[in-house]
Amino acid sequence: MNIEVNHRIEYRHYAGRDYRYVRDQGQGNCATYAFTKWVELAKAGVPAKIQECVLKTGGGHAFLVVEDRVLDNQYDYLLSLDEVGCGRSPI
Repeated sequence: MNIEVNHRIEYRHYAGRDYRYVRDQGQGNCATYAFTKWVELAKAGVPAKIQECVLKTGGGHAFLVVEDRVLDNQYDYLLSLDEVGCGRSPI
């Protein structure tokens, strides 16, 4: 599901705005990917949490956490929380 959502939405940075809506296709920012994945997992009965942080590079980022694994729009594989690159959390 992570790969499928990552490939059906085209990334678009929305400076200063946070869009949390479900997308079957089209464009969205990191929050769009996280929210879309959260809804799909909720429908399947899988608990997940949207996490936000400030990256070490200074930008804000949103991603989905399922147990101790991260589903991120920047990677098709699962990450650990340490691999996301958060400098501080939450934003």
